[in-house]
Amino acid sequence: MNAGDAGALAVYVDGRRMAPVGPSGGGARDIPLDPDRLMFGVFFD
Repeated sequence: MNAGDAGALAVYVDGRRMAPVGPSGGGARDIPLDPDRLMFGVFFD
């Protein structure tokens, strides 16, 4: 997934809100949507 404002995304896994995938106002590219990686805050390789 790509986002123009990664800090504005609300990502939930199993009903729990995860940490932002990037800084507020900052873009992010190629964010993996793997639940295990999102749960542990591993957004990039």
